[in-house]
Amino acid sequence: MYLRVREHYDSIERHVTLFGDKGRKVGEIDLLAHKDGHTDVFEVKCSPRKVKARKQLKRIKKHIGPENTRCFFYCGASKEIEHF
Repeated sequence: MYLRVREHYDSIERHVTLFGDKGRKVGEIDLLAHKDGHTDVFEVKCSPRKVKARKQLKRIKKHIGPENTRCFFYCGASKEIEHF
């Protein structure tokens, strides 16, 4: 996934851990990409588990802020990227 999108972004971070208010781990971002003031979040799954991915992306967006943030789901089985 990283190799597929890296040339389209200024910077990319992988496996970014999110922490809540009290220092507790809230989740992990599989791929966090930045370009021109926009942030794209990618959730990567081996199988098409869209319900779980949507739930995780919603939680991530809540913690990093909805402004200029787009969320995507990548399914390894179908090798497709879907915008949420």
